[in-house]
Amino acid sequence: MRAVLLTSIVDPFILRLWLYNFRKWEQNVDKVYISLAPRNGKYQAVMDYMLKVISKNPKIQIVEAGMEMNTSFHKLLTNPMPEETFLLTQDDAYIFDPGMVDACFRSIEEGWTDIVASNQFTYPAWLNEYLIKLYPSEASQANRGLAFYPNFFFGKVKDIQASKAGIHVQQWPAGDNEYLGVSLPETADMDLMGAMSLELRHKGLRWQYVPQYQDGYWEQWKDKQIPWTHVTGLSSIWNGIVSGVSESNAYPHNIMLQRLTWYVLAYEMFKMPEIQWFVDEYKKVIDDIMKVSGVTREEIESRIKYFKELL
Repeated sequence: MRAVLLTSIVDPFILRLWLYNFRKWEQNVDKVYISLAPRNGKYQAVMDYMLKVISKNPKIQIVEAGMEMNTSFHKLLTNPMPEETFLLTQDDAYIFDPGMVDACFRSIEEGWTDIVASNQFTYPAWLNEYLIKLYPSEASQANRGLAFYPNFFFGKVKDIQASKAGIHVQQWPAGDNEYLGVSLPETADMDLMGAMSLELRHKGLRWQYVPQYQDGYWEQWKDKQIPWTHVTGLSSIWNGIVSGVSESNAYPHNIMLQRLTWYVLAYEMFKMPEIQWFVDEYKKVIDDIMKVSGVTREEIESRIKYFKELL
Protein backbone atom coordinates (compact mmCIF):
# COMPACT_ATOMS: atom_id res chain seq x y z
CA MET A 1 0.00 0.00 0.00
CA ARG A 2 1.03 3.59 -0.65
CA ALA A 3 0.84 6.62 1.62
CA VAL A 4 1.15 10.35 1.02
CA LEU A 5 2.70 12.41 3.82
CA LEU A 6 1.62 16.03 3.47
CA THR A 7 2.62 19.09 5.50
CA SER A 8 0.64 22.31 5.30
CA ILE A 9 0.79 25.77 6.87
CA VAL A 10 -3.03 25.96 6.45
CA ASP A 11 -3.29 28.73 3.93
CA PRO A 12 -6.90 27.85 2.96
CA PHE A 13 -6.46 28.87 -0.68
CA ILE A 14 -3.21 26.97 -1.22
CA LEU A 15 -4.41 23.89 0.70
CA ARG A 16 -7.73 23.81 -1.15
CA LEU A 17 -5.80 24.02 -4.40
CA TRP A 18 -3.72 21.02 -3.31
CA LEU A 19 -6.88 19.08 -2.42
CA TYR A 20 -8.43 20.02 -5.75
CA ASN A 21 -5.33 18.86 -7.61
CA PHE A 22 -5.17 15.65 -5.54
CA ARG A 23 -8.36 14.41 -7.20
CA LYS A 24 -6.34 14.02 -10.40
CA TRP A 25 -3.99 11.39 -8.95
CA GLU A 26 -5.56 10.05 -5.76
CA GLN A 27 -6.33 6.71 -7.43
CA ASN A 28 -2.58 6.00 -7.27
CA VAL A 29 -2.36 6.08 -3.46
CA ASP A 30 -4.21 4.47 -0.56
CA LYS A 31 -3.96 7.04 2.22
CA VAL A 32 -2.97 10.64 2.93
CA TYR A 33 -1.58 11.60 6.32
CA ILE A 34 -1.56 15.35 6.83
CA SER A 35 0.11 17.43 9.51
CA LEU A 36 -1.13 21.00 9.86
CA ALA A 37 1.35 23.66 10.98
CA PRO A 38 -0.40 27.06 10.88
CA ARG A 39 1.79 30.13 10.96
CA ASN A 40 -0.36 32.07 13.40
CA GLY A 41 -2.78 30.85 16.08
CA LYS A 42 -4.82 34.03 15.66
CA TYR A 43 -6.56 32.40 12.72
CA GLN A 44 -8.16 29.47 14.51
CA ALA A 45 -11.38 30.01 12.56
CA VAL A 46 -9.43 29.37 9.35
CA MET A 47 -8.04 26.15 10.83
CA ASP A 48 -11.53 25.04 11.88
CA TYR A 49 -12.84 25.73 8.39
CA MET A 50 -10.09 23.69 6.74
CA LEU A 51 -10.56 20.80 9.16
CA LYS A 52 -14.16 20.54 7.91
CA VAL A 53 -13.02 20.70 4.27
CA ILE A 54 -10.38 18.01 4.79
CA SER A 55 -12.81 15.70 6.61
CA LYS A 56 -14.87 15.35 3.43
CA ASN A 57 -12.26 13.05 1.88
CA PRO A 58 -12.20 9.65 3.67
CA LYS A 59 -8.72 8.96 2.27
CA ILE A 60 -7.21 11.76 4.37
CA GLN A 61 -6.25 11.35 8.02
CA ILE A 62 -5.02 14.27 10.11
CA VAL A 63 -1.97 13.21 12.11
CA GLU A 64 -1.57 16.44 14.06
CA ALA A 65 -2.85 19.99 13.95
CA GLY A 66 -1.20 23.14 15.24
CA MET A 67 2.41 21.96 15.15
CA GLU A 68 5.58 23.87 14.26
CA MET A 69 6.71 22.98 10.72
CA ASN A 70 9.92 21.09 11.56
CA THR A 71 8.04 19.04 14.18
CA SER A 72 5.33 18.50 11.59
CA PHE A 73 7.69 16.74 9.18
CA HIS A 74 9.13 14.55 11.94
CA LYS A 75 5.68 13.60 13.21
CA LEU A 76 4.59 12.52 9.75
CA LEU A 77 7.62 10.32 9.14
CA THR A 78 7.43 8.61 12.54
CA ASN A 79 3.66 8.14 12.49
CA PRO A 80 2.77 4.42 12.66
CA MET A 81 1.21 3.40 9.34
CA PRO A 82 0.43 0.09 7.61
CA GLU A 83 1.55 1.31 4.17
CA GLU A 84 4.87 0.02 2.80
CA THR A 85 5.84 3.00 0.63
CA PHE A 86 5.26 6.74 0.86
CA LEU A 87 5.48 10.06 -0.93
CA LEU A 88 6.55 13.05 1.17
CA THR A 89 5.22 16.32 -0.25
CA GLN A 90 4.12 19.85 0.63
CA ASP A 91 1.01 21.90 -0.03
CA ASP A 92 2.78 24.11 -2.58
CA ALA A 93 3.57 21.11 -4.79
CA TYR A 94 1.11 20.11 -7.51
CA ILE A 95 1.04 16.92 -9.58
CA PHE A 96 -0.30 17.00 -13.14
CA ASP A 97 0.56 13.51 -14.41
CA PRO A 98 -0.84 10.60 -12.35
CA GLY A 99 1.42 8.23 -14.29
CA MET A 100 4.49 9.90 -12.82
CA VAL A 101 3.33 9.10 -9.29
CA ASP A 102 2.66 5.48 -10.21
CA ALA A 103 6.03 5.12 -11.96
CA CYS A 104 7.95 6.47 -8.96
CA PHE A 105 6.17 4.12 -6.57
CA ARG A 106 6.61 1.13 -8.87
CA SER A 107 10.35 1.72 -9.25
CA ILE A 108 10.61 1.12 -5.48
CA GLU A 109 7.99 -1.63 -5.24
CA GLU A 110 9.59 -3.61 -8.09
CA GLY A 111 13.06 -3.33 -6.57
CA TRP A 112 14.71 -0.99 -9.08
CA THR A 113 15.65 1.53 -6.38
CA ASP A 114 15.07 2.36 -2.70
CA ILE A 115 14.44 6.09 -2.99
CA VAL A 116 13.16 8.46 -5.66
CA ALA A 117 14.05 12.07 -4.88
CA SER A 118 15.58 15.38 -5.85
CA ASN A 119 18.76 16.63 -4.25
CA GLN A 120 19.64 20.11 -3.04
CA PHE A 121 22.42 22.19 -1.47
CA THR A 122 22.05 22.40 2.29
CA TYR A 123 25.53 21.43 3.48
CA PRO A 124 28.47 23.80 3.92
CA ALA A 125 30.84 23.70 0.93
CA TRP A 126 33.58 21.86 2.81
CA LEU A 127 31.13 19.07 3.76
CA ASN A 128 29.90 18.75 0.18
CA GLU A 129 33.49 18.24 -0.98
CA TYR A 130 34.14 15.82 1.88
CA LEU A 131 31.09 13.75 0.95
CA ILE A 132 32.23 13.44 -2.66
CA LYS A 133 35.41 11.82 -1.37
CA LEU A 134 33.33 9.44 0.78
CA TYR A 135 30.89 8.66 -2.03
CA PRO A 136 32.72 9.05 -5.38
CA SER A 137 29.72 7.70 -7.28
CA GLU A 138 27.78 10.81 -6.18
CA ALA A 139 30.23 13.23 -7.83
CA SER A 140 27.96 13.70 -10.85
CA GLN A 141 25.16 14.87 -8.53
CA ALA A 142 27.32 17.27 -6.52
CA ASN A 143 26.42 20.28 -8.66
CA ARG A 144 22.86 20.00 -7.31
CA GLY A 145 23.89 19.26 -3.73
CA LEU A 146 23.83 15.98 -1.83
CA ALA A 147 20.89 16.37 0.53
CA PHE A 148 17.47 15.08 -0.45
CA TYR A 149 14.64 17.56 -0.93
CA PRO A 150 11.68 17.13 1.48
CA ASN A 151 9.22 17.14 -1.41
CA PHE A 152 8.44 14.59 -4.15
CA PHE A 153 10.45 12.21 -1.98
CA PHE A 154 9.43 8.56 -2.42
CA GLY A 155 10.71 5.85 -0.10
CA LYS A 156 9.99 2.80 2.03
CA VAL A 157 8.30 3.37 5.37
CA LYS A 158 10.55 0.86 7.14
CA ASP A 159 13.73 2.62 5.94
CA ILE A 160 12.64 6.03 7.15
CA GLN A 161 11.23 4.86 10.45
CA ALA A 162 14.49 3.05 11.21
CA SER A 163 16.39 6.32 10.84
CA LYS A 164 18.18 7.63 13.92
CA ALA A 165 18.89 11.08 12.51
CA GLY A 166 15.24 11.97 11.91
CA ILE A 167 14.00 14.91 9.88
CA HIS A 168 14.65 18.23 11.59
CA VAL A 169 17.19 21.05 11.66
CA GLN A 170 20.19 19.97 13.70
CA GLN A 171 23.92 20.38 14.17
CA TRP A 172 26.57 17.69 13.93
CA PRO A 173 29.64 18.42 16.07
CA ALA A 174 33.17 17.84 14.83
CA GLY A 175 34.56 14.40 15.62
CA ASP A 176 33.30 10.84 15.24
CA ASN A 177 29.92 10.61 13.53
CA GLU A 178 27.66 7.61 14.00
CA TYR A 179 25.73 8.17 10.78
CA LEU A 180 28.72 8.36 8.47
CA GLY A 181 31.07 6.06 10.31
CA VAL A 182 33.85 8.66 9.95
CA SER A 183 35.18 11.67 11.84
CA LEU A 184 34.02 15.14 10.77
CA PRO A 185 36.78 17.77 10.66
CA GLU A 186 34.36 20.62 11.50
CA THR A 187 30.93 21.22 13.00
CA ALA A 188 28.20 20.92 10.34
CA ASP A 189 24.79 22.57 10.38
CA MET A 190 22.08 20.35 8.94
CA ASP A 191 18.91 21.54 7.25
CA LEU A 192 15.63 19.64 7.44
CA MET A 193 16.66 16.46 5.61
CA GLY A 194 20.41 16.96 5.73
CA ALA A 195 21.24 14.44 8.43
CA MET A 196 18.75 11.82 7.30
CA SER A 197 20.04 12.05 3.72
CA LEU A 198 23.55 11.18 4.84
CA GLU A 199 22.33 8.36 7.07
CA LEU A 200 20.38 6.79 4.21
CA ARG A 201 23.40 7.05 1.91
CA HIS A 202 25.65 5.52 4.57
CA LYS A 203 23.27 2.55 4.80
CA GLY A 204 23.77 1.94 1.10
CA LEU A 205 20.26 2.78 -0.06
CA ARG A 206 20.02 3.31 -3.80
CA TRP A 207 18.31 6.39 -5.17
CA GLN A 208 16.97 7.69 -8.45
CA TYR A 209 16.83 11.38 -9.37
CA VAL A 210 13.66 13.25 -10.37
CA PRO A 211 13.47 17.04 -10.91
CA GLN A 212 11.26 19.29 -8.78
CA TYR A 213 10.29 21.49 -11.73
CA GLN A 214 10.41 24.50 -9.47
CA ASP A 215 8.30 27.41 -10.65
CA GLY A 216 11.34 29.69 -10.60
CA TYR A 217 12.59 27.92 -13.74
CA TRP A 218 9.30 28.32 -15.61
CA GLU A 219 10.94 29.97 -18.62
CA GLN A 220 12.92 26.76 -19.25
CA TRP A 221 9.89 24.50 -19.56
CA LYS A 222 6.88 26.74 -20.25
CA ASP A 223 6.48 25.16 -23.71
CA LYS A 224 6.46 21.61 -22.32
CA GLN A 225 3.93 19.57 -20.38
CA ILE A 226 5.65 18.93 -17.07
CA PRO A 227 4.50 16.12 -14.71
CA TRP A 228 4.47 18.28 -11.57
CA THR A 229 5.80 21.48 -10.03
CA HIS A 230 7.06 22.67 -6.66
CA VAL A 231 6.40 26.38 -6.31
CA THR A 232 8.29 27.01 -3.01
CA GLY A 233 7.87 30.02 -0.77
CA LEU A 234 4.08 30.35 -0.87
CA SER A 235 4.05 30.52 2.92
CA SER A 236 5.53 34.02 2.64
CA ILE A 237 2.03 35.47 2.22
CA TRP A 238 1.57 34.90 5.95
CA ASN A 239 4.24 37.53 6.58
CA GLY A 240 2.00 40.04 4.83
CA ILE A 241 -1.14 38.82 6.58
CA VAL A 242 0.43 39.04 10.04
CA SER A 243 2.78 42.02 9.66
CA GLY A 244 1.57 43.89 6.60
CA VAL A 245 3.34 44.46 3.29
CA SER A 246 6.00 47.13 2.84
CA GLU A 247 9.11 47.70 0.77
CA SER A 248 11.22 46.64 3.75
CA ASN A 249 9.85 43.08 3.75
CA ALA A 250 9.11 42.72 0.03
CA TYR A 251 10.72 40.03 -2.10
CA PRO A 252 12.31 40.77 -5.51
CA HIS A 253 10.05 41.15 -8.54
CA ASN A 254 10.98 37.79 -10.13
CA ILE A 255 10.22 35.86 -6.95
CA MET A 256 6.88 37.57 -6.38
CA LEU A 257 6.00 37.00 -10.04
CA GLN A 258 5.96 33.25 -9.49
CA ARG A 259 4.26 33.38 -6.09
CA LEU A 260 1.57 35.84 -7.17
CA THR A 261 0.72 33.50 -10.02
CA TRP A 262 -0.43 30.94 -7.47
CA TYR A 263 -1.95 33.36 -4.95
CA VAL A 264 -4.16 34.88 -7.65
CA LEU A 265 -4.95 31.54 -9.30
CA ALA A 266 -6.11 30.01 -6.01
CA TYR A 267 -7.96 33.12 -4.87
CA GLU A 268 -9.98 33.21 -8.06
CA MET A 269 -10.73 29.48 -8.03
CA PHE A 270 -12.28 29.14 -4.58
CA LYS A 271 -15.12 30.92 -2.77
CA MET A 272 -15.15 30.72 1.04
CA PRO A 273 -18.12 32.68 2.43
CA GLU A 274 -17.72 30.89 5.78
CA ILE A 275 -14.50 32.87 6.37
CA GLN A 276 -15.20 35.89 4.18
CA TRP A 277 -13.38 38.19 6.59
CA PHE A 278 -10.18 36.22 5.90
CA VAL A 279 -10.85 36.15 2.15
CA ASP A 280 -11.04 39.94 2.15
CA GLU A 281 -7.83 40.18 4.16
CA TYR A 282 -6.11 37.76 1.79
CA LYS A 283 -7.15 39.79 -1.27
CA LYS A 284 -5.86 42.99 0.31
CA VAL A 285 -2.47 41.37 0.92
CA ILE A 286 -2.34 40.17 -2.72
CA ASP A 287 -3.09 43.72 -3.91
CA ASP A 288 -0.46 45.16 -1.57
CA ILE A 289 2.17 42.67 -2.75
CA MET A 290 1.44 43.50 -6.40
CA LYS A 291 1.74 47.20 -5.68
CA VAL A 292 5.01 46.96 -3.76
CA SER A 293 6.63 44.37 -6.07
CA GLY A 294 5.50 46.02 -9.29
CA VAL A 295 4.09 42.75 -10.66
CA THR A 296 1.12 43.32 -12.96
CA ARG A 297 -1.84 41.11 -13.84
CA GLU A 298 -0.66 41.06 -17.45
CA GLU A 299 2.67 39.53 -16.37
CA ILE A 300 1.08 36.60 -14.57
CA GLU A 301 -1.80 35.96 -16.98
CA SER A 302 0.04 33.53 -19.26
CA ARG A 303 1.42 31.65 -16.26
CA ILE A 304 -2.03 31.30 -14.70
CA LYS A 305 -3.43 29.99 -18.00
CA TYR A 306 -0.59 27.47 -18.33
CA PHE A 307 -1.01 25.98 -14.86
CA LYS A 308 -4.82 26.02 -14.91
CA GLU A 309 -4.74 23.82 -17.99
CA LEU A 310 -2.45 21.35 -16.20
CA LEU A 311 -4.42 21.29 -12.96
